[in-house]
Amino acid sequence: MVSAPLEAQSVSAPPPNTETFTLTFTLTMPYTKSEFDSAKQDKFKASVASAAGTIASNVDILSITEERRRAGGIDIETKICAADEAGMDKMSESLGSGDAVKTKINTELKKQGLREATASTSLSSSSSQNSKNGVKNSEGWFIITGCVGLVVLLCLCACCFRFQKCARSEEKLASRAVELSSAPEPMDPETARVSGIIGFDGVVSGGETGPGASLPPPPPQTAELDDGESGGGVGLQSSAGVAKQMADLKAAERAAAARGDYNGATDLQNQYKALESQ
Repeated sequence: MVSAPLEAQSVSAPPPNTETFTLTFTLTMPYTKSEFDSAKQDKFKASVASAAGTIASNVDILSITEERRRAGGIDIETKICAADEAGMDKMSESLGSGDAVKTKINTELKKQGLREATASTSLSSSSSQNSKNGVKNSEGWFIITGCVGLVVLLCLCACCFRFQKCARSEEKLASRAVELSSAPEPMDPETARVSGIIGFDGVVSGGETGPGASLPPPPPQTAELDDGESGGGVGLQSSAGVAKQMADLKAAERAAAARGDYNGATDLQNQYKALESQ
């Protein structure tokens, strides 16, 4: 015989985003899994709710498992939710303990036209934070962690870019320093003339330089006048020019020998001796 609909009771479903208190137990029913359809499951929830003094929406079936024993049957893992600890304690007191749980629920199962349970486990109480609140907190932490990670990544990228830029600048400075250190020092006019870059007359030569380079020709000698018209002043100028030419040849000879141009040094020495014998 199916009982009349349950009257409205004071116990209601726990509000969202709050801590949830639950009672969990397992009942063994003489059904197969296919026989225990959704209609029987609704009647089962109503029976458990009536026995616990709550409403059917507070009862959940967690799992239905077929037994492998000869007698057969199904194990129905059931959970009853309460809004607070006092409500959970009141439902636990209403259901009782041990075999009293099965007896109290079987009374309500008969009223719903269902078969009686053959076994029941003891009640297990627990409390947990509402899943919605937990999900929101987790999402908040994920967002914060992601933002912090993004900021750290951007800082690392900026540091790497700055380091590479400084490294390139240092390489350019080092290369420039090497170029400046390897650049030839400016030559004074005397060294340039001895090296063949500037001739004896002070004009820059476009010919070869270095060992084996052709030497600029010495300045032409001032011819002495045979008819005696040159006078003493002309003779002094001629002697001074020869002395200057000999000094230049001597300096050029030393420079050629210093840079390894021994042929050029020998030619200069011969020119010097030729002037000296005049």
